[in-house]
Order: sequence, then structure tokens, then C-alpha cells
Amino acid sequence: MIPGRARPLRWLVLAGLVLSGCASSTRVDIRSSPSADTRSTDTVAGSVAAPASTAPGDTSASTSAPGQSAAATTTTRPVDCTGLAPMTAADRTLAMGDDVRTYRLSLPRGYDNTWAAPVVVSLPGYGATAAEFDAVTSISKVAKRRGFIVVTPDAAADPPSWNVRADPDRLDDFAFIHALTAEVRQILCVEQDHFFVLGHANGGKFAAAVACSSPPEFAGLALVSASELPTCADDVQPPFLAIAGTADETNPYEGDGAKQPGAIEAVEAWATHDGCAAQPVTVDLAVGVQALEYAECVAGKVALITVTGGANPWPGGTIAAVYDGNSEAGRTFDATDAVMDFFKDLVDEG
Repeated sequence: MIPGRARPLRWLVLAGLVLSGCASSTRVDIRSSPSADTRSTDTVAGSVAAPASTAPGDTSASTSAPGQSAAATTTTRPVDCTGLAPMTAADRTLAMGDDVRTYRLSLPRGYDNTWAAPVVVSLPGYGATAAEFDAVTSISKVAKRRGFIVVTPDAAADPPSWNVRADPDRLDDFAFIHALTAEVRQILCVEQDHFFVLGHANGGKFAAAVACSSPPEFAGLALVSASELPTCADDVQPPFLAIAGTADETNPYEGDGAKQPGAIEAVEAWATHDGCAAQPVTVDLAVGVQALEYAECVAGKVALITVTGGANPWPGGTIAAVYDGNSEAGRTFDATDAVMDFFKDLVDEG
């Protein structure tokens, strides 16, 4: 038991139980896609048609101003959510100047916009649309059962990829995400202090970047098949989870020289930035899956889950299940459950 923590490693224990006792559910398979961009080459996107993209309900464009800060909407929103219109899951649009961006909205079971729910912003990897990423990972399906709102935006490039390095010749994805969270705070009854961000590969790199951008508004982040060093201000120390496969050829576990850090280097840097205790705890979750967790951090926990022989596809997802060169652990470990357990514990801990 880790001193000072009421529920040590609960999410790690749950992940291990899921892996050892449950079979993967059937999901939509989509093919992998290579990338020419060394910053954002992920195994994602698909040839199999995604589920119907428009759910019944509100599909109108939003009226949020581009770049509107989360703080501004927080101060004008009624705390009791009085007066908010009923909402349903839908594919929605958001005007950003002359550009129109799109995102997918998923709501918890029984949600009627009168009680507050935590929010996850889910960032697809290179080449994947929001619908395809949701089909591969089942993020919305799992989050729905656990009481989370999920917002999955589409990247704008062709093929889709996030502007991680803020290239001025590309669309400003940082402004898009902050405008998107501002809209969510305006139209939905949410737990204002419980916004989280996750991402796969190129989406994971962007998740790390946007979590450290201004204004800081994410209470935790999770990166899958991605390694990024923290760039946050000293007083911005969000809890951090990474899930990495040792056979990832796109984002190598050991790093790629000056291009990107290795998984161990990255988690050590986040632990230092987050003010964690010096010695991590190692937990075997299942055959080929091991977690390294840092305790007594300023704002929660920092952890790395290593999937031995795991390739680039989202572990436990539909691509991972059929991907040549992937290990059994990479095919069966459920990264979606692990990420959502991590976020759920942060909500429960306040």
C-alpha cells in the first residue's frame, strides 16, 4: 500500500482483472494507415465504413466564439445548470472564423443535462476520423457506462492529423480545442474541474501539448502509443498516464534520438515535473503487461503501462486484434478500460 493514498492502484488492479478474465468485444475493423509525417505516423484509419455519423438530436452549428477561454464561460454559467436545453448525442459543427470544424458528442446513460458529468476530450491518431477512432477504441461506449461525456473532434488535415508543433501554415488546433471545451461548458451541464484529454499516437502527442497550453483546463491526460515530454508551466501539474508497446515501430518505446523521447524517459520527466516521490512502484497486471506508478504527486498520479511486444495500434482495439507483429498482450490488453479507470479514479478522488 502506498502511504498517503486511500485507494492505491485500484485502477491498475481493475485493468488486470479485465485483461485476465474478459474476452475482447467485437468491434468494427479498420485498416492501418502509414504516414509521411515523422511527427504523426500512427496505425489507424479505415477502409471499413464507420457507424452512422449523425445521431438523432441537435446537429446545428454552435455559436461559441473561436478562442473563447474556459474561464470566461465558467463564470457566466449557472452552477445548477438551470436553463440548459436538453441535448442528445450527435455529430456537431463549430465555426472557427472561415473554417467549420466537426466533432462527435457522446453522453452518459440517463443524461438529461440537469446533472453535471465529467468530460473526456478524445483525440484520434493520424489518419483517423472521430467516427473511426470511436469504433476502434469503443471510448464512447465505455465512457457512457461510467458517467462521462466524450467529445471526439476531427483533425482538419488530409489525411487527418493534429498540428502538434503549431505550424503557422496549418490550422490552429490549439485554438480549436479550447473553443471546443468552451462550447461544451456553455451547452452542457459539466463538472467544471473534471475535463480530461486522451489521444492515440499523433493524437497523444497533441494531448500532451494541449494539456500544457493556455489556459490550462485539463485535470489529467492519457497518451497511448505516444511519448512527449512535459511543456507545462511549473504550476500546471496534471496527472499523467502513458500506455506504450515495446514493439511500436512508429513511436519507438526506446525513443528515436532527437525526434522523440522514449516511454521511460517521458514518464520520468512527467514524474519530476509533477513533483512525485522518487521511487515508483511496479505492478504486474498480466502476462506481458506491467505498470510503473509514481505516488505522492502534487495533483494525483503519474504512470506508465508497458505492453511487451505491443505494436502501434490501440491495445485491445479492433486493429490491434489483427495487426501482424502484435503480441498477445497488445491484442488483448484493454487500453480503453485502463484509461477510463485512470480518469474515474481522478474524479472519485476529487
